[in-house]
Formats: sequence, C-alpha cells, structure tokens
Amino acid sequence: MRVLAHIHTFNDADVIDETIQSLLKQTRPLDGIVVVDNASTDATLRQPGLKHATVVRQKENQGTSGAIVTGMRFALEQGYDWIWIFDADSSPEPDALEKLLDLYASWPRELQDETAFLTCLDYKEDDTVQRHGGLFTDRGLAPNIPAPDARYHPCHFTVWSGCLYRLAAVREIGLPNADYVLDWGEGEYGYRVLKAGYKGFVYSDAVFH
Repeated sequence: MRVLAHIHTFNDADVIDETIQSLLKQTRPLDGIVVVDNASTDATLRQPGLKHATVVRQKENQGTSGAIVTGMRFALEQGYDWIWIFDADSSPEPDALEKLLDLYASWPRELQDETAFLTCLDYKEDDTVQRHGGLFTDRGLAPNIPAPDARYHPCHFTVWSGCLYRLAAVREIGLPNADYVLDWGEGEYGYRVLKAGYKGFVYSDAVFH
C-alpha cells in the first residue's frame, strides 16, 4: 500500500518546512511527498525541506482546488493507493497516518470498499476546538456532532487539509472541480463522494493542527 502526501502552496516560505518535517516524522513512513506550487514568487521552493519532495510547479496560481487536481492526477499516474492532502501550514501528529491506516485495516472488506476518505480531527494551533466537518441533510448543511464516545464517525465534507483519499474511489468519482479555486471545492467534492455511494469518516484519534 503506497501513500503519497500532497502539499499545495503559494508563497509559503515561512511555514512549508514545518509541514514537510511533520510528514517526515510519521511513524508510518510515507512513500512519497509531492508539493504542488501555485507559481510562488517568494522563496518557497528554496526551502531545505523541498529536497524530500517532488515539486510540480504550476505556470499560474490555480488555487487550492486546481492544485489538488494536479496532485491527485500525479498520484493516479504514479500508481499510489492513497493521497494525504495538506495546506502548507498544517502539521499532523506523528502517529496520525498510522492511526488512519490501522483504522481502515480493522474494518470488514465491505466497509473498506465503500470508503472514499478518512480524515484527521482538526485543531487550530491556538485553541482546543474540535472540528468534525459537516453533513448534507434534507434541509441543507448541518454541523457534524458525533456521539461523545465515538472514536470515528461519518463525515460528508470537511476541509481538504488532513484528508486521506483512497485513490481507487477517486478513479470512480473523478477528480475535484478546479473551478472552485479557493472555496467550497471540498464541499462540492464531498457531495459527489456521497452521490457516488461512497463514505467518509473523521477519526478522532488521528490529529492535525
């Protein structure tokens, strides 16, 4: 099972090394890192951590969604099984990937085949608020409020960062819509995941900041 970490960046010279280091410290080592650069004009691509990554440089800024399309396409072409997506200012805990994959491995085959993504529990660096993503309902969007003792719970949409997508499902669903650029691309893709019959889950034991 091959896992690719994806980082999308635009003028993130001050933070991208920290994100790369957090990926290199994973207790379940990654099989590759790709940095999709949206035509940065600062020193982003001169940071020392970039030597550990494959860099794909866009000719123009295509926003978050455009960069993720590029990263997913790269992962599919290179034969990876999973892609783990991050903003350039995100840091997963060292055991986050191991926990996500162990949870997936513990499930029956039927649930594995129905799963499109697993995602980390999201904490901002300066607070302790847990962010569990959201759900699509008959009345529109609703916050995701899990049971207090739930270790993992369904999620229809959440931020891109921290999401681990199963690429076999991506092949069936298709790539995200690059036209969303910065906002709501993850919501539109989450809706397509749902309509295609796939599921997503937040795992509270796997954390990123």
